[in-house]
Amino acid sequence: MTRLDLNARRAARAAAKGEPFVVRLGVQEFTLAGEMPFFCLEAVEDNRFIDAVKMLVAPEDWERFRACAPTFQDVVEIIEAYGVGLGESTNADGSSPNTGAPSRPTSPGSTAKILPASSGEPTR
Repeated sequence: MTRLDLNARRAARAAAKGEPFVVRLGVQEFTLAGEMPFFCLEAVEDNRFIDAVKMLVAPEDWERFRACAPTFQDVVEIIEAYGVGLGESTNADGSSPNTGAPSRPTSPGSTAKILPASSGEPTR
């Protein structure tokens, strides 16, 4: 029977990575979980970023962390520091750049036919 000792694997990862994970925000420092908990990833996938960060920040540090007024981008960078890519959907810097010509209309119709005539009735 093959056995997988996750405690040993976790200890090896921690030694290689160099726990703890420290985040500096303003003049405060916070020690975060060395590895992202599995259920934290579920919160990230569901766009529940506050819940995700709560799983990373020690409970006794949560109010102090909130008092530092982290931005959405701060939270994104914390999550990405764990190796979790959030993609373009979390781009808080504005809209995507224009990449070409506008698309063609999907129908040849216009709204002119349904605009009210001078009598107030729509023309058909």
